[in-house]
Amino acid sequence: MISKIFSPHAQALSVFIIAFLITSIGIRIAAAHEYPYRYYSSTAKLKDSGTNYGAYIRDAAFAYDSTDLTVSSVTSGGGFGYITYVQGNYGASGWIAKAIGYNQYNEPCFDASLQWTGKCNSSDRKVHYGTISLDLQNKEFIDNNTRYIMRHEAGHIFGMTHGPCSEVSVMVPTSCSTLYGGLQTHDKNFINANY
Repeated sequence: MISKIFSPHAQALSVFIIAFLITSIGIRIAAAHEYPYRYYSSTAKLKDSGTNYGAYIRDAAFAYDSTDLTVSSVTSGGGFGYITYVQGNYGASGWIAKAIGYNQYNEPCFDASLQWTGKCNSSDRKVHYGTISLDLQNKEFIDNNTRYIMRHEAGHIFGMTHGPCSEVSVMVPTSCSTLYGGLQTHDKNFINANY
């Protein structure tokens, strides 16, 4: 329809003007595979609270630390800045692992059934800490894909959501045939653009 109204030169000029305005005044259009929230800081601590996966949590911290984030691995402490890994037998949960971020008012971004609450955003209600729960009912899957799970779930706390199986990303869903154990270019670009 636009091509019938405007000449090709006018179309190109309008695209340039829109791109210039977006860049110069800071308008940010969310990509298709990101949550509408961000982590509040470029520094985080991945905390192992006595799981079976301490070495993998340390490895995930190192992976994210190689981006524009500063991430360390700890075994104590808590509160703002901590992303805590816990494990348990959660019954017929329907999930293998889940990540829930909380804003500075201790309000969760998602409820217990992983439904969006709308209480987190990328301005005045950023994620300040999070909990990553590993369901040991799915221990075999977790054990076979540990590097993927640890990075993938932390990615949710940092604002990344699932992409399609065709995407080369640690954020592909567990149902995909290929699960990436390391941060991929797509993931690093997201982190570096946002932190």
